[in-house]
Amino acid sequence: MNKAIATKTAEPPAFHLPPEAQHADALARLLWRAHHYMRDNVRRALIEQSQDELTAVAAQAEVDTIYGIDTIAEHSLLEFLEQHQREAPPFLLVGEFETGEAIPFGAGAPQFRVLCDPIDGTRLLMYAKASGWILSGILPEKGNDSRLSDIIFSLQTEIPIPKYAYMDTLWAAAGSGAFRLRENVLTQQSAMMPLHADRSSDLRHSFISFVKLFPRGKKWVAAIEEDFLRDALAESANEPASVFEDQHLSTAGQIYALILGQCKLVVDIRPNFNQIWRSRTEPTVLCAHPYDLAGWLIAR
Repeated sequence: MNKAIATKTAEPPAFHLPPEAQHADALARLLWRAHHYMRDNVRRALIEQSQDELTAVAAQAEVDTIYGIDTIAEHSLLEFLEQHQREAPPFLLVGEFETGEAIPFGAGAPQFRVLCDPIDGTRLLMYAKASGWILSGILPEKGNDSRLSDIIFSLQTEIPIPKYAYMDTLWAAAGSGAFRLRENVLTQQSAMMPLHADRSSDLRHSFISFVKLFPRGKKWVAAIEEDFLRDALAESANEPASVFEDQHLSTAGQIYALILGQCKLVVDIRPNFNQIWRSRTEPTVLCAHPYDLAGWLIAR
């Protein structure tokens, strides 16, 4: 079994960070290697561990459920960074980790903040339905003033389910565009692949999805969706299936589908409903967090 998941980690490419952020290059290279280390460990677990082990609830955090497969990814990340932290400028790791707090690495005051999601798409991956994604974004450390718009480097690494033959890594540096590397799981050969989002305004015969993944709020989102599609597709009202949807349970997977032109439009208004419900002290619905968008620079 180990032979089936043995990989030779591809060397980090030239990331072409902007001149004012060149000192972040070592951190980007460190994250590249950390992602590959995590990916290999999670792939091994998908093959060697039972579904019951991978799907067991390890913890119930305030913002999400932590499953067995999540702990494998998180422990792999922290182990790798602990061993190699001095290979990059000091940084603060921010995400949904067991400690509940941001984790400093390196010597001295953090120069950068790393927004990280060890697995986005956990539920799809642990049931071997579709790939999960490792996400990281580097931004200057500004404390509470840090914003997604400050990200200077994004990295998105696919964790394929065991039956997949290929896996992608995507990245982007501010001012240098976005890139995709595809690796063959069996031969370890790799090649650069194009990114081609569908920029046409015609919505017909394409995937249009309004995100409604969990029970709370489904009927309200569906009502807005139906009104939107009725107006947007008025000219093709007589076509029985002029658009279709895919409720893909991964923010990174949704963005990947948009980047590749597999989806035309994804609308996620869960945060808007949550604002209303909080004002009424009503239960909210699980929605995307900043670390789920650590790879947003790739899509921009």
